Amino acid sequence: MHENTVAESVAEELATLIDEGTRQYEAALRGGWTGSSRKSALSWRFEDVLAAFLTDEVRRRYQEATDGFEHVEVMAGGRPANLTDHLTYAAYRETAAGIHPRIHSSYVAIATNYLMEVLELMPDYAEASGQGKRRDPVTVYGNVGAINSQVHGSHVSVGDTVASIGATISAVADRGEIDVAAGLRALAEAIQLAPELAEEERVELLDHVADVADAAAAPDEPRRVNRARAAMAMITTAAGASAQIAEAVDSWRHIGGQLF
Repeated sequence: MHENTVAESVAEELATLIDEGTRQYEAALRGGWTGSSRKSALSWRFEDVLAAFLTDEVRRRYQEATDGFEHVEVMAGGRPANLTDHLTYAAYRETAAGIHPRIHSSYVAIATNYLMEVLELMPDYAEASGQGKRRDPVTVYGNVGAINSQVHGSHVSVGDTVASIGATISAVADRGEIDVAAGLRALAEAIQLAPELAEEERVELLDHVADVADAAAAPDEPRRVNRARAAMAMITTAAGASAQIAEAVDSWRHIGGQLF
């Protein structure tokens, strides 16, 4: 990363943009037309945050994956430059109203998921930039931290953050938030037990649970909450392939909705 760039600050900005992207994606799925003002447009802000990286590869791959995103956002405003005639404009709106939300949601999904991948790799980028040490993997058998689950034959390599999930849950429970602790425990155990998950995916999802647990422990810190929202979006996506995870996610929505 560039010398004048702080990896932690970039990670926080990524988490904020991912949260906004998730919300715009959900709005687009509902058929809403997201405005094209400089304030609400995502394409240029998503790309700008990647300018922090010294290697052009990170930004170039984003540009290749989302080529045309900025034009779709201009269309969302309803005033393309080549549609000045009011009759043509009316016909365009009628035709585009049905297909544009789908196109727009696809672009937002691609862009948001790209930023998620960059955020997940931030520890490596930070270390490569001399701003932090890569977390050493921790081998966990059977359960994570203080989470009581029996997982026979499970071998999951996770980072230090995930290994502390149990301790975080215990702290939440000690504070008297028993339901929140139970919801977090259910999420972690469902991911551990889900036979549909590949081990690499299991590791990633447990890392997301760690972000959610951190936010539950400090719900008044916006940075943690933004990370947690992005993390839950990833966990919710994975729930489509696992009934166990889907049940845990559904339970957490009733509990976590009170927090963030």
